[in-house]
Amino acid sequence: DGNIYFTFAPKAVTASTQVLVRFSADGSNATLLGRPGSEGLARGTPHGLRIEHDKSAGQSFLYHANNDATVIKTTLDGEVIWTANFSHWQSTRKELWPFKPTDAVVLPGTDLLMVADGYGSSYIHALDKYTGMYMEGRSFGGQGKNSSNPVKLNTPHGINVDPRHPGLLVIS
Repeated sequence: DGNIYFTFAPKAVTASTQVLVRFSADGSNATLLGRPGSEGLARGTPHGLRIEHDKSAGQSFLYHANNDATVIKTTLDGEVIWTANFSHWQSTRKELWPFKPTDAVVLPGTDLLMVADGYGSSYIHALDKYTGMYMEGRSFGGQGKNSSNPVKLNTPHGINVDPRHPGLLVIS
């Protein structure tokens, strides 16, 4: 749509706090989006933001990685489609805890949303992009203390795809 989308972690959350901003392509006309306050996108610690154009749905969506064990899918206007809160993993999936997502990306042509747990347990997790449900058996990585094991990760902060090689993830 030619716009610029930006999210930030506020110093404090009040009833009117909004953390998703849309700018015109030239950087003007800043508009705050989404429901205000702790019931909206301002809860927790907003971190990563990714846009995806879903050809089958005929529209674009934003995926918000929130360090508060949460991933959120919204419309471009900030309307929440789904919220996936994984705080229950603290007791139900201790091997994957803590979970503090930093980034997410949809694998093109699939229903997979790959989420980087960059500030948590250093895993990459797969969610269903339509529902936010965790896809069992699709996580990989985990805390690595050195580079001798390429399957283990240490603070996988960013995640993206390489359009030259479909299915290839770039993790930083």
